[in-house]
Amino acid sequence: MKQAGIWAPHLPVEYGGAGLTFLEHAYMNEVLAYAVGAASLFGVVAPNSGNQTILLKYGTEEQKQNWLIPLIEGKLESGFSMTEPDQPGSDPRAIKTSARRDGDEWVINGHKWFTSNGKRADFFIVMCRTQDGDGPANGAMTGWDFGN
Repeated sequence: MKQAGIWAPHLPVEYGGAGLTFLEHAYMNEVLAYAVGAASLFGVVAPNSGNQTILLKYGTEEQKQNWLIPLIEGKLESGFSMTEPDQPGSDPRAIKTSARRDGDEWVINGHKWFTSNGKRADFFIVMCRTQDGDGPANGAMTGWDFGN
């Protein structure tokens, strides 16, 4: 797939992808859904492909080198942790898990109910609230826990 130029089509060309738009990628996923295992052959299996997009958009250069590049190359697996036991579904505005800075570290406090790919993951992206509950829900979210 890499030689054919159709590996990780959701990523920009400079990261080895095909540079598809969101809608083009959605159409491709619809077609791939008909064949068991096709998503992994094209490098678009969840949660890795979504986490690649998060790292590409929000990651530092160091995080991209440590986590994104090996994830694209298939050397690492990632997990995504969002759902909480006492919240409705996966609505990010209802998340109660918090993250706060303590020097150079993030301290995460909360309970996640389910983590996609949790058993195989080398690192996780954990959805957390980074402001107190009285701030605007849509501006209080982040998704960083890179397992340093």
